[in-house]
Amino acid sequence: MGGKKSRVRSFKCDEVLWQALQDAADRGGRTVSDQIRFLLEIGLCLREPDPTVGAAKAREAGRRK
Repeated sequence: MGGKKSRVRSFKCDEVLWQALQDAADRGGRTVSDQIRFLLEIGLCLREPDPTVGAAKAREAGRRK
């Protein structure tokens, strides 16, 4: 029974996401595919680790030992 509810919830989320993508694409003069690609690029930029932060953390960890 729980699986059925989650499928329904997932479908509703997909509908809302699709509508939001269409609205954003319409406002920006892009296709939905372009909007998805743009959002993925932003997400990848946000997830990309900053090498200077990693190096600073490594130096700090080395000092603590």
